[in-house]
Amino acid sequence: MKVCFRADASLKIGTGHIMRCLTLADALKESNVDVSFICREHEGNLISFIESKNYAVYTLHIYKKNKQDNKLAHAEWLGVTQEQDAQECEVILNDLKPDWLIVDHYALDIEWENYLKAYYKKLMVIDDLADRKHCCNLLLDQTYGRDKKDYLKLTPLDCELLLGS
Repeated sequence: MKVCFRADASLKIGTGHIMRCLTLADALKESNVDVSFICREHEGNLISFIESKNYAVYTLHIYKKNKQDNKLAHAEWLGVTQEQDAQECEVILNDLKPDWLIVDHYALDIEWENYLKAYYKKLMVIDDLADRKHCCNLLLDQTYGRDKKDYLKLTPLDCELLLGS
């Protein structure tokens, strides 16, 4: 089985998204799953740290002048538009052909997920905001007190929700 994570760390974003993905990646690796990461080279990224744990990391470059979406609250964290990020990821995912794509990023939503739908078999989203739509098979939100109703209008009806502590 192949699993690819799309997550970033930076001075603005912090390290939490990568760290929780690494926790899951370590458990998957113990079950002989082929795990890789796609990360943008933001200032303060953890790419070297991920590589030091023997994971392949496909890097997305930073552009000095870039357009950004403004529709999501954390759009600037991506550093580019969702469409540009998806186009860059498309090349990588086309080669990897992952069984699961796992996304932990506040600046990505259904637009990005739909663009890349042909390049993964299943999609898992890790979230804790419940503020944007997703077209995922599985959603994990470990927020204490999180309820199914928080995601009813944000996920497909057949999406499996893993919520709360």
